[in-house]
Amino acid sequence: VVLVVDGSNTDRKIMKKAIEALGFTIKEATNGEEALAIIKSVDIDAALADIEMPKMDGFRFTSLVKDNIKFKDIPIVFNSSISDHFSEKRGQDAGGESYLVKFETEAFYKEVARVIHKYEQE
Repeated sequence: VVLVVDGSNTDRKIMKKAIEALGFTIKEATNGEEALAIIKSVDIDAALADIEMPKMDGFRFTSLVKDNIKFKDIPIVFNSSISDHFSEKRGQDAGGESYLVKFETEAFYKEVARVIHKYEQE
């Protein structure tokens, strides 16, 4: 199960379609607070998170997941329209596995598949 966390309905639909094409089941959240509630109730294999979201941004969401012993091994890939080096560094510091810029389709497919399959093998 891949958790898609994004405040935009349109962006969630695009990511959902792409990830389902890779053969995965999707859970959706519109912000970090919703995502945390889902992680506590569903066995999540990986998460894709935007940075800019209402209530709780992607950096805070990722930090909280990585600070929790129960969930710290869930890989989180940032997928954001923000394409500056500072945001990418903040994502790494928060514990993100990687950082993608919306919507570079080929890079998206390759990176999501790489991260999910890497963690399936562990």
